[in-house]
Amino acid sequence: MFIAPDGTEAGEGSGLRAWFMSTPFAFCLRCRVSYEQVRGNDFSKLATLDQEGRSSAVTILSSSIVRSLRAFDTEHLAPEARKLLTFVDNRQDAPLQAGHFNDFIQVAQLRGGAQSRP
Repeated sequence: MFIAPDGTEAGEGSGLRAWFMSTPFAFCLRCRVSYEQVRGNDFSKLATLDQEGRSSAVTILSSSIVRSLRAFDTEHLAPEARKLLTFVDNRQDAPLQAGHFNDFIQVAQLRGGAQSRP
């Protein structure tokens, strides 16, 4: 099916191509995960990011955005424009998020180093 910008169904070939899947959610078209257990809450299958906590969610999204920015050619996006700017709502949240992101990077580097050893 095709969806128009206002959310209504559009004619074939116009709008955003989409796929309708009825419940229960059994297969993810994006990550190709198959859920064999048909019982359970569909929300828990689809919304795992927010269950990690806000700091983890921001860290995962930020690292994904930075990885995507690095993938651009210099012809499409200049290196000096490949930046991620975030805002926080209070003074305590900024150091909390910075510390969480630094811990995430250190753990990833340690795990990567441990796996690359012969």
